[in-house]
Amino acid sequence: MSSSSISPQWELNRTAEDFQTLVKGFIIASTTDDVPFNALYVAEAFGATVAVSDDTKINVERAAKLSGTAVVRFLKATIGYSKGDAPDFLSRSDGGVRLLGIASALLCTSSRLFAARALSLMIQASAPPSVDHRILPTILQLESMFTALDSKLSRSGFAELVSRWQVVLGNLPNANRLFTNRSKFDDIHPSAEMLKALVAAFSHIKRIGETEEGNNAECSIEIWAHQSIPWITAFTEWSLGSIPTIRLEDGTLLVEQPDAVKVCLWVGLTAANAEEVKIVHQIEEPTLLWRGSAGNRLENHSWSGMMPVRDYGRKQISSIDPFDSQSSSIEIPLQQALSASLPKVVSRLWPTGVGPLVDGDPPYHPALSNSHLSQCRTQMFPDNNQLQETFYQYTGVRTSLITLEEGNCIFGLLKVVGYEDSLARGCACAECLERTRGTARVTIRDEKEKADVFALLSSQCPVKDFRHKVAMITAEILAISLFDCTEPVRVFWPGRAAAKKRVCGGFLAAIESIILPRNDDNAIGFCRAHDIFSLALSLIGHNASADIEAGTWIASVGRGQVIYPRIFDVGVLDKSGVLSLGGGLGRLTFQNDEYGKVVSEKGPPTLLPSRNYDRDIQEVSQPLHLFQGEKLEWQVTRSEGHLTLVFGPTSYPKIYNPFDILTTIARSIFVTCDHPTSSSLDRPDRSSIFASHLTFLDNDTEAYTTVAATRRKILEHVNDKIEIIPVFGDEPLRLFAMTSSFPGVVRYGACLKCCLQVCSAASLPYIVL
Repeated sequence: MSSSSISPQWELNRTAEDFQTLVKGFIIASTTDDVPFNALYVAEAFGATVAVSDDTKINVERAAKLSGTAVVRFLKATIGYSKGDAPDFLSRSDGGVRLLGIASALLCTSSRLFAARALSLMIQASAPPSVDHRILPTILQLESMFTALDSKLSRSGFAELVSRWQVVLGNLPNANRLFTNRSKFDDIHPSAEMLKALVAAFSHIKRIGETEEGNNAECSIEIWAHQSIPWITAFTEWSLGSIPTIRLEDGTLLVEQPDAVKVCLWVGLTAANAEEVKIVHQIEEPTLLWRGSAGNRLENHSWSGMMPVRDYGRKQISSIDPFDSQSSSIEIPLQQALSASLPKVVSRLWPTGVGPLVDGDPPYHPALSNSHLSQCRTQMFPDNNQLQETFYQYTGVRTSLITLEEGNCIFGLLKVVGYEDSLARGCACAECLERTRGTARVTIRDEKEKADVFALLSSQCPVKDFRHKVAMITAEILAISLFDCTEPVRVFWPGRAAAKKRVCGGFLAAIESIILPRNDDNAIGFCRAHDIFSLALSLIGHNASADIEAGTWIASVGRGQVIYPRIFDVGVLDKSGVLSLGGGLGRLTFQNDEYGKVVSEKGPPTLLPSRNYDRDIQEVSQPLHLFQGEKLEWQVTRSEGHLTLVFGPTSYPKIYNPFDILTTIARSIFVTCDHPTSSSLDRPDRSSIFASHLTFLDNDTEAYTTVAATRRKILEHVNDKIEIIPVFGDEPLRLFAMTSSFPGVVRYGACLKCCLQVCSAASLPYIVL
């Protein structure tokens, strides 16, 4: 049997009435998502020929039918999906659903362009001879189709299936150690040519099973591969509903297929082995569909995709220990280390200003040297309950977080010490040799295996590598805990090389300064809110680092998720979880047009308009609202490819940047007390004045850009009067008053007297009532 007769041919035959209905639907879908008509039309016809399991059909149809919108009040925009888009239209036919199934898998490759190229090869290989090739879509047209499908299909489930198989194969008991070690780091997807052969083979064997019941045992598929084993295994299950039998090249059985469909995946442990896909017949000669050289593959790209936090976490954890054939031995010490590092980092991580730290000049925070004031500091992250929930999602383990006593080190915990000792016995660095002096050393018997493992990793000390990964996972869990969206967020796996380059900035360095052993185990760390946001957004596949670094980020859209600071939508000052991120599924729509991000413009320090300021009241004796005629207004304007958001009071130009609120709140002091919030002072306070704006910041743009300037400005203000922003009881204007990017005191259910006392003790220049 020739390879050309294996691939079923798609067709475009339609009745006139059926064709008109389809054309109408295709036009709506293509215009909604800006996809060429012929790309949808031909791809749907091709989809009718591919093999997709029933479970896969259900998953992709549910993902494609996601609909509904929600209003984002401060943006006057909506997020969500509208009916009739490309995925929704394709989900209305069996051929369309099958196409969505194959598209979901192809989107979990290195890029949409690669997916388009692979699909183009498949369409051309199975095109009927009579087709007019002018109707066939180009690669770039197919890429635009994948762009339209990606948003919804990122939730179809293929990425987590690959990830789970990677974890399973990397932890097979009694398996060849070289195979399990390679599987943990095998993030490679097949080449476009191999994918074309796999789709043709699966479609052939599925078609035989459907037309000749019971005869599917008469032929089978053999796949020889050196890498891409987890991806191929997942794709087999995705397409046929059953897993392949997996054997090493010497015949060793690793995984046995329990079902009737015969697919055998042979794993070559040396790159010299050729890779191939063939159909084996009972009577005829095997049909070779594709053969390639593993050592010469030009498309060694890592797969990428969106997955739930639980699958991302298990994938990360399973690859930490390269010398262990089962990750179970690392789980308990890692869980112990993480459960202690999270609360320690939360309590000892301090936010800095918006600008860079000056060499030799320690960061400034008003509560840093005052234990009483430290109780008034804001918390950038959610409370312990939310942290424990995120810890569970990431690790799969429900446990209480550990609060260490003063002076205790995370890496001094019993289980952690024992695990590090086992790592040290296999390391030849000076520190590990000293640590294990007088104890039996551990070696890996097969030197080639050791070389192979270290080729996948760096050659650094495994103890140091373990500690670095504890810090990295701590950073990821804390960043993920910030998301408080309408649906659980999915995390983006960009490929191993790209994952190592995630934007962490000073966040990771600050965590390491807190948790790593040193002379001072009560160390503290400093980082900017910018660095935390950058990691959080990169974890969900949003490319917003440049806007965050510029201090102009408001919202970003990517991979089916819209994210923005939650405080903008809530509109209430809160000292807990001040960096929380809100959002939901879908796309961002403003006045019927879609946008990929929202940014702001750098504005001046807070200036409340004097026009509506009641100047008749001079003495400070009680909390007041002296801007009764003012309302906070948000102004959205269209720009090229994005929206621009600024805000300000009613009678003043809208020139202020909402992002400044976040950096101000993170470093400010929130005061609470048991006294009535509206109580008056016994006598007017002579050390303070009501102010319409922060006069101490006038014409000084450096005052809130560097740590040194912040400290200097504080010292300059010591003998000046405290400026009180009189916006008592007006939450929107209280929020607006925090745009100075300079720390102050915020009344948080406290009386005026207690606010004045705390402000004086902290040497801060202003109070927001």
